[in-house]
Amino acid sequence: LPGAEVYPALERGVIDAIEWAQLSINKTIGFHKIAKYLIMPGIHQPIGVIECTVNKKAWDRIGERNQKLLLIAGKLTTYKFYQEVGDADAAAYDFYVNSGNEIVVLDDEVIEKARELSYAWADKVAAEEGGWFAKVLKIQRDYQKAWSNAHKYRDSLPPE
Repeated sequence: LPGAEVYPALERGVIDAIEWAQLSINKTIGFHKIAKYLIMPGIHQPIGVIECTVNKKAWDRIGERNQKLLLIAGKLTTYKFYQEVGDADAAAYDFYVNSGNEIVVLDDEVIEKARELSYAWADKVAAEEGGWFAKVLKIQRDYQKAWSNAHKYRDSLPPE
């Protein structure tokens, strides 16, 4: 469905469920008014990607100094966005807890099965197609592996 048709379709029962965006965006749109359940975590999209696409010829014309400045601006924008979304989602989560919507937490077995199936699919596509997909998948998996122990030295106990 086109984005503008999703809310009314859900409201009228044309569709039974949606996956839309992060908690704060869903709250802003008002999905809590027409959808009783909120299923978490959103395992289908573990990250959000922010991008800026620039024409190669234009990029080459702006010079090295301006390229570096734009790269820095992009990094700062990404960090700022990540923090703002985190703050907004924390507030939205509290809202949903108190809104009367039912929060359904996926069982660990469901999350693991989704991971298993998505990994198998990605491995199959990488093996069949190779190229760019295989290259990106390898980089992603290597990065995940490098961070696999981060919970041991980065996280602390949640506040009480």
